[in-house]
Amino acid sequence: FLELVRDFVLFESDGARTSKVMAKYHQVHAVGAAVESVAAAMGGDRRGGLVWHTQGAGKSYTMVFFVNKLRRDPRFANPTVVAVTDRTDLDNQLAETFSRTHFASAVQQAEEITGGARSLHELLNVPAGGVVFTTIQKFAPAHDSGDMPVLSERQNVVVIADEAHRSQYATFAENITLALPNATRIGFTGTPVESADRSTRLVFGDYISIYRMRQA
Repeated sequence: FLELVRDFVLFESDGARTSKVMAKYHQVHAVGAAVESVAAAMGGDRRGGLVWHTQGAGKSYTMVFFVNKLRRDPRFANPTVVAVTDRTDLDNQLAETFSRTHFASAVQQAEEITGGARSLHELLNVPAGGVVFTTIQKFAPAHDSGDMPVLSERQNVVVIADEAHRSQYATFAENITLALPNATRIGFTGTPVESADRSTRLVFGDYISIYRMRQA
C-alpha cells in the first residue's frame, strides 16, 4: 500500500486544475516488472524488454510511473531517461504529459540535432539526471557525410521507445546504439511486429508485461 501511494499516485496540473491520478493494476504490474528487467539488462545485453499494452491502456501514464520509480531506485544512480518517438506530435504529446506532473522541472525537449543549447547533443552531455524527449530522426550525424558520434558512454542512460514497433530498426536503431553504446533500451507498444526484417522483440528483448484487448 505504501508503495502504491509513493510510486503510483501522480498530481497532474493544467494550470487551472489539479487532478490526482492513480495507476491501474496492469500499470503497477508493468512498471514493477520493467524496473527489474532494466536493472538486470544494465549488466547484460542492455535490452530491457517490451511492454505490450493494448491501445487506450494508458501507456503514457505507465511511462510516467516507470520513470518515477526508476529515478527513486538507487541502483540507477539518478539516470538520464531518453524518451524516443518517431513523430513530432507524439514527441510533444508525451513531453506535455510528463510536464503536467512533478517532472516539469526535469523535462527537456530536443529542438535540433546539434549546435544549440537545446540540441540533442547538448542535452545528453550531462553527468546525470534529466528526462530528454526527442524524435528518433534527431539521432543523426552533425553532417550528412559524417559518422554518428558517441553522445554519452554512461551506463545509467535508459532509452524509452514509444510506439516501439515503428522506426526502431536499421539505421535509426544503429544510430541510437552508436550514440549511447552503454544505454539500456525498453519499448512500449500496442502492436508489436514480428516479420522477416523487423522484429520488435529482437530489438528490445522479451515481453515484460502483456495486457491485450481481451483483458482490457
